[in-house]
Amino acid sequence: MSDKKLNFQISNIPEYNGAAVYALVDDNGKRYIGSSNHLRRRIKSHNSYMRTALRTGHSGFLNDEIEKALLNGANFKCEILAQINTDVSKHELEEIERIFLKHYGGLENTYNIIPLKHKV
Repeated sequence: MSDKKLNFQISNIPEYNGAAVYALVDDNGKRYIGSSNHLRRRIKSHNSYMRTALRTGHSGFLNDEIEKALLNGANFKCEILAQINTDVSKHELEEIERIFLKHYGGLENTYNIIPLKHKV
């Protein structure tokens, strides 16, 4: 097993664990835009899914495009796009995420595959 598979790590995993909108950015600048009320925990779960995909060829939790990029050698870093320092509902957080998704080109230009209005 290669060192990358054993030592994979999303770079810039934040210490902050509150509400935020974030991006996972690959080496070419392509992004996955997401949001969470517990940012650090969410990024660590992405990291775990990516490690599983590298070890087994499939994680079951990553979308196909991210998984394909990862298996083809892409590295990912985390960027906090908006740190929310007040109480925010999941709906409000997704509204902010939607703004960033649109800013970065929508579904056509990101790794995102499901429109937010259909997210559950």
